[in-house]
Amino acid sequence: MVSPGTALASLQSVDPIFADFWLPQKALAEVQPGQAVRMKTDIFPTASWEGTVSVVNTEVDLATRNVRVRATVPNADGRLKPGLFCRVTLYTGPPKKTVVVPINALLYDNAVTKLFVAEGDRAKERKVKIGLKYGEFIEILEGVKDKETVVTVGQNNLMEGVLLNVAR
Repeated sequence: MVSPGTALASLQSVDPIFADFWLPQKALAEVQPGQAVRMKTDIFPTASWEGTVSVVNTEVDLATRNVRVRATVPNADGRLKPGLFCRVTLYTGPPKKTVVVPINALLYDNAVTKLFVAEGDRAKERKVKIGLKYGEFIEILEGVKDKETVVTVGQNNLMEGVLLNVAR
């Protein structure tokens, strides 16, 4: 005997499955329903699933300034389960060539973002303009060129022109 209102089962659709994820508000102009996504999970490291953005929330979260996005992903084999952690790649356009550095290379001085590069065996301070974040890396729009060596350890104690011990 079960009393009224007692949950007996959880009913969930698994094909297609929905992938809900968050994007920073500055990416809002680049996302719209119909865009392609690729979903991967650590449980199946060699597999990936292709889907499309189905919903972009109309509200930005006030605490995080992120917007919620839902993608619909076919899951005919049923390997993906509701609640599973996954990584979603959203394709906003063709690939572009950009310079990225580890986030820990950046230094902040009031409204100025800077880092140090190795010019020969000396430290050179550079003001940089940053772009999008990619996990533990951040895009550098201005201030560093491709193939330059960026200081990522000990830069808090550096000054312009200090001799560096560069490990390559």
